[in-house]
Amino acid sequence: MSHSQTEKEIISRFGLPRDEMIAFRKTLREGADWVRVRTGDKPAQMCPVMFTEEGMTKVISKFGIQIDAPAPADVWPKQATVTRTDYPNRRIMDVLIDGKTCRVVVHDSKMFYPGAEVKIDRKGGQLICSQRPDSHHKLFSAIRRKHEEQRKIQG
Repeated sequence: MSHSQTEKEIISRFGLPRDEMIAFRKTLREGADWVRVRTGDKPAQMCPVMFTEEGMTKVISKFGIQIDAPAPADVWPKQATVTRTDYPNRRIMDVLIDGKTCRVVVHDSKMFYPGAEVKIDRKGGQLICSQRPDSHHKLFSAIRRKHEEQRKIQG
């Protein structure tokens, strides 16, 4: 472990929840446990937070971090399978990632169909679909119509 790390590095390396980390940091003393590293003309709130040795010790004890343990193998972007696209809000859809169904933000869910393979990425704690199948819109529309017809027949 280096002598000091930024809050962002700690959150990404150990997979800690950002909200909990920020709430815990607010209980610590600024200057003794953590400092803001001023960069350029940015306001203080926009500057990264750096934990001191003392602060890192408190973070490790609070979250039960194993320093010698390897970082979690949570690699993004990931491949996912679309499971539902028929929400009234066209900016969301459901996908299956690693056996779990997750809601994802997308530009337009009408361009996707259930069963399609898509690339999902994380941005600010939110899952987003990082691809837009504009060139395949006609193909997807045809498959979508066929899928909807089959659903009407079955159901």
